[in-house]
Amino acid sequence: MKISTLVGRYFIALSLSLTVFTSIAQTAPGLKFRNPVLINGTAGREGAEYKFSNVYTAVDGTVVNAIVKVKKLVNGATLVNIDETSTGYSDAWQPVVGGPTTKGTTSYIEWEIRFHKTNGDDYTIPQFVLSAVDVDGDNVRMREFIGTGDATNYTVPGIINSLLNIAPVTTTAGLITRSMGPIVNRTDIDTSSLDVAIAFNFTNTKKFKLVTGAYADPLGGNGSAAGNRFNSVYFKPITATYSLLPVKYSFFNAAAVNKTAVLNWATEIEINHDHFEVERSFDQSSFSTVGYVLDGIKDAYSTNYAFKDNSNELKGQTVAYYRLKQVDVDGRAHYSEVRKVKFSEEGVTVTTYPNPFTENVTINFNTDVAGTAEVRIVALNGTISGKKSFEVEKGNNTITIDQLSKLNTGVYILHTVVNGKVIDSRKLLKK
Repeated sequence: MKISTLVGRYFIALSLSLTVFTSIAQTAPGLKFRNPVLINGTAGREGAEYKFSNVYTAVDGTVVNAIVKVKKLVNGATLVNIDETSTGYSDAWQPVVGGPTTKGTTSYIEWEIRFHKTNGDDYTIPQFVLSAVDVDGDNVRMREFIGTGDATNYTVPGIINSLLNIAPVTTTAGLITRSMGPIVNRTDIDTSSLDVAIAFNFTNTKKFKLVTGAYADPLGGNGSAAGNRFNSVYFKPITATYSLLPVKYSFFNAAAVNKTAVLNWATEIEINHDHFEVERSFDQSSFSTVGYVLDGIKDAYSTNYAFKDNSNELKGQTVAYYRLKQVDVDGRAHYSEVRKVKFSEEGVTVTTYPNPFTENVTINFNTDVAGTAEVRIVALNGTISGKKSFEVEKGNNTITIDQLSKLNTGVYILHTVVNGKVIDSRKLLKK
């Protein structure tokens, strides 16, 4: 784990939850940003203010709201959507910011976030963490960035080379530490993409400024670029390393196979280790033990472990979160990072290709139910850009949406609906 002090104090972030092992993060609460309401100004314009209610409840019962203000739209930046909820994470604030794609241009929104009690009085939150995941690009020339001048420090993963360019820059928000991602695009919003992850720690904060935007790299490609950038600002700790002494992890993976969660992990070092407990949550805050793993398979370099969860509690769930509780021989416990597992409903599994796409998208179904299906391609502003309905049979089904070459370059959300239920949503990139 690498921890750095910020220039002038700084912040910013995009999505997700793992677990940072610093004194701040161990006691920092998680904040929930849901259902914004416009309370002042014109939506999407400078001066617009949005209220996120009940983002935090203090130990004394005080309920805290957050007011998010569009301070400035800089160099052609636009607010496409204040909070995109069709993908990503329900507790994250997920604004979509648009801007020009001409090489050498930089555009961004300067935000101001304030914390208030329900009576309107200012409120100071003692400690919180903003986690940034998926600070990436569009595979052509766009590079997302986020920055602040108000955080205490930032943390980046120490077990993998970061692709982020972190440097002090002067903006309309003053001197900030800016974290700029690469041109390369990471599919979906994924906490396992540690090379484009960063976390920012705040102390005693009632108001802070944030910058989110994109840079069109002159050294990038000449094709159509994605000017609309999807941000996932997650107010929870993330982990920056797999190294949790007395156990050092080689990897920890989790995936869905139909309605079964399959977990695999390996350790390089085990000191005073006794056993693992597998914990599961459906809301990322309340975890419970679903199984124990006592022994693994050893080879010359590591010890490999596996666990499958196909319990009845998974029925009707589309997402579950898993973590490992490693217990020492003396009873002390250490927790791994959290892994997200997405399930398809009603025994349906879905794959899509190509991604990024140019003219068409093919969706492949492997289902144990028959019925009616519909696939929709939706722009980040909510506009349906393409859709197709068809009948599915038990087994393998394939459908292609074509004639998409006229769509604007950018990020879209593909929704798959089977028998009236949305069973899969994922991010697509139009080149």
